[in-house]
Amino acid sequence: MTLADDVFVVVDAEPATVGLAPDGGVADPLVGEAVEPGDEHVPHERDVAEDVDDRVLRREVNGCRAARRSRVAHRIELLAAAYERLMRRVPHGCLRRDVRVDGGAIAREECGVDRLHRGPDGFLVCVHGLIVRTTDGWPCAYACPMEEVTFLFTDIEGSTGLIDRLGDRYVSVLERERALVAESVRAAGGRVVDARGDEVFAVFSSPRAGIDSAIASQRAIATEPWPVPVRVRMGLHTGRAAVSGEGYVGLAVHHAARVAQAAHGGEIIASESTVVALDGDAFAAHDLGEFDLRGIPCATRLFRVVAPDLQGTFPRPNARPSRPTALRVVLADDSVLLREGIAVLLEQSGIEVVGQAGTATDLLDLIESTLPDIAIVDIRMPPTKTDEGIRAAATIRSRHHRTSVLLLSSHVDVENALLLFGSEVSGLGYLLKDRVADVDEFVAAVHRVARGGTALDGSIVAELQTGVWPDSAQEVLLAVAADAAVIGD
Repeated sequence: MTLADDVFVVVDAEPATVGLAPDGGVADPLVGEAVEPGDEHVPHERDVAEDVDDRVLRREVNGCRAARRSRVAHRIELLAAAYERLMRRVPHGCLRRDVRVDGGAIAREECGVDRLHRGPDGFLVCVHGLIVRTTDGWPCAYACPMEEVTFLFTDIEGSTGLIDRLGDRYVSVLERERALVAESVRAAGGRVVDARGDEVFAVFSSPRAGIDSAIASQRAIATEPWPVPVRVRMGLHTGRAAVSGEGYVGLAVHHAARVAQAAHGGEIIASESTVVALDGDAFAAHDLGEFDLRGIPCATRLFRVVAPDLQGTFPRPNARPSRPTALRVVLADDSVLLREGIAVLLEQSGIEVVGQAGTATDLLDLIESTLPDIAIVDIRMPPTKTDEGIRAAATIRSRHHRTSVLLLSSHVDVENALLLFGSEVSGLGYLLKDRVADVDEFVAAVHRVARGGTALDGSIVAELQTGVWPDSAQEVLLAVAADAAVIGD
């Protein structure tokens, strides 16, 4: 279990501001509990999403943030790999160990924080996070788990008009609507995270449970004898978010809220991520197309959930249909010079580079926040410079099916090509870094892979023809080459 796969890292180069607890200990700003003196750490870093039209400025901002975090993330990843227990449900208590990392520095787990987190099923679990500091003066960091869950947002349509019509009676209507939704959420195995105003925010461990809850809620609302018609719009989205006490933090939460805002009263809309995550689980849905949702960096394909006894026809979603935009790319390579060179070539070809990363850890974080069309990734990245790119590609494809991956390698590597294309082919590419020199061919390969196609370096095909590799390897990669754009053959 590695840091890149299972945790969300918050770092800051500035020292923490620490207060005193009533018993003389140090007040932990993240947990709100007293910890031992000296166990202070930095507060949660909050990134504020802003609409920035200047592509170069946005790329530089993302690049600076990634660079600032990469050095610390490198050390934290080694430490997490040594402990292999970041996501365990552990007994309450703190452990202290020293782990020697690169450069001879000592990374110490200053404080192991056992937080109680309420999961989607409503049960409290003990989640272990790390507060880490290195003895060579590197800043400390806090690591906390991320979960892939399905979020449901509900919202009463025309609530302001209902208040005008009902006056004081609106309170009882609101309470009853909340109770109906909460009952359906609990029946499906979910949990209500928050209820503010006329909105309800719930979480589920599976997309099927979220859809079942939304359908049950709409049926209950439709049959309730209201004093005036009450219509509730609902939206579902599946994604990863960092746990925060009994709640969740992350772009996926905002994404779910925007999906709900696109719906009409009585309608259930689900994002493509929820529909795809059902993995063949039968239910009826109508494809509404792609839409631009406010604050979400890429277009979102929306689906209307259809069920018996519920209204089936609605106006088009309350969102702007997606318009053609420039291809959005994330670059990942530990060589800043190479990244910047590729970025210039791509932007001169009309492709938008939305961020850069120097490690696999930073790459996955950047993918979560920018949702690009394609990630161009070095096959060997820190800390081990072995298979980080391959593992990152597999993680990206499993979490973000709309993000394609193009791997770049310094030399011919048949084994890694086999790993890359072992389970799927579409939306993947493998090229030598030398191919970047032929700008037109390289850009064409980027577009092909981003559209769901495949690109393979011709040197791989030539290597297979040497007779060194077994028939099984030739069979796999030659089948890939038959349907791929073979570059440099």
